[in-house]
Amino acid sequence: MTDAVATDRKALTRTARDPAATPAQLHACASQGDAIDRLLARHPNASAQLLAQLSHSSDRATRKAVTRHPNTPKETLLKLAPQFPGDFFKNPAFDWL
Repeated sequence: MTDAVATDRKALTRTARDPAATPAQLHACASQGDAIDRLLARHPNASAQLLAQLSHSSDRATRKAVTRHPNTPKETLLKLAPQFPGDFFKNPAFDWL
């Protein structure tokens, strides 16, 4: 890995971990590697659009995190439910009572 690539990865990781990052900043970090996508899928400011995009990830851990995120669109959650039923029921967006 070159120094420039390592620096870019560090900057992307910093943004993905920044609690003040905007949805637009987070969206700009998407699809830059599984580790970054996992962080984005757990970020409290992740938009519904970003989470829907991340739900198509080939990375199982990313999709699982999307299933638990309260901002995930219901249509996306329903598509992920068969893969992650336990996580689907733990999503705080649903009031099961």
